[in-house]
Amino acid sequence: ATLALALSAYSLQYAWAPLNSNWTDSTSLRGRSLSVDDSPPPRCRIPREYRLSKQPTSPAYLASFHGGGKVISNLAQALTGIATTNQVNYAKHRTDHSVLFETHYPLHGAIKIQDDDNFRGTILLLRNPIDSILSSFNAFYALQYHYLIDLRAPAEDQFRAPVEDWIRYRDSAQFAAQVKLYEKFVIYWMNKHKKNREDLLLITYEGLTGGRGATFT
Repeated sequence: ATLALALSAYSLQYAWAPLNSNWTDSTSLRGRSLSVDDSPPPRCRIPREYRLSKQPTSPAYLASFHGGGKVISNLAQALTGIATTNQVNYAKHRTDHSVLFETHYPLHGAIKIQDDDNFRGTILLLRNPIDSILSSFNAFYALQYHYLIDLRAPAEDQFRAPVEDWIRYRDSAQFAAQVKLYEKFVIYWMNKHKKNREDLLLITYEGLTGGRGATFT
């Protein structure tokens, strides 16, 4: 039932669009681009560097499967002026002075914070599973062949693996295993806040960026 809730907004029938196809940029759909490269409106000053809070904070989790977490992170930093923390720069003292802790837990290699009583809740960012898995595949492919990308940003915005390699992966048992991991990821965070749903903010990547599947039902 939990997986059905997560997948109800999405359909796994989307086909991979080659780079030379009529690819529609999400910024041309409803919503606006949240890229940090956007030129800010006049008199709107958005700082490019953020610092940790001098006083202890009550951070929130920002949980995402793959691709899109940086969108929320940039927005939270711009609104609060306080830096976020992720698995790369993790430290307990840093987390306790940040606005968000970005995590992919319970995926393999993700950090689990043992003492999180001071956390105020979780922002659970859901994305079309096939797009999320594709983003992960592109990131893995880029690292394997030594392309430099920002792992916290959607990989497909920076690099795309050859179509034939993606199709081969999509039709393999590895892809099916990734779908199971997506299910495990969603179930974990839904169950974590089973008794206190008000501590869980459920949003979609497509709803923020105006991409396909933006309506969550």
